[in-house]
Amino acid sequence: MFKDLQHNEHRHSFRVSYSDTDKMGFVHHSAYLQYYESARWEAFRDWGLCYREIEECGIWMPVTKAELKYLRPAHYDDWLTVVTRIEKAVGPTVVFAYELYKNETILINEAKVTVAFMNEKNKKPCRPPKMILDHISKER
Repeated sequence: MFKDLQHNEHRHSFRVSYSDTDKMGFVHHSAYLQYYESARWEAFRDWGLCYREIEECGIWMPVTKAELKYLRPAHYDDWLTVVTRIEKAVGPTVVFAYELYKNETILINEAKVTVAFMNEKNKKPCRPPKMILDHISKER
């Protein structure tokens, strides 16, 4: 079913909306980043972390890099599952790896998204909050 499942992996499933598709009937390439962002925050919730709490600590998490590999198309009404995992954490950055499956068996997209932790006040990189470091170290 899902390859290389590990402890820090999270699955988030949903159905493709008509508004996510283009004139050709495919999910538009820009929708994939939205899928991955939603999956990332659902993973955080399941891991006991909350983005609101991170922001309340004065920390922002802008995306600094995104790489996507389109393997097969997705279409309106497809049932998709995003597998999210933390690939690595170095300094102020965390790399999330994603696999997107159609019907839980067909790998259709792979991605890596890097987020940086930024101090809200001075807009400079900073260490991840303790709540995130604790989760990362627990899963390694």
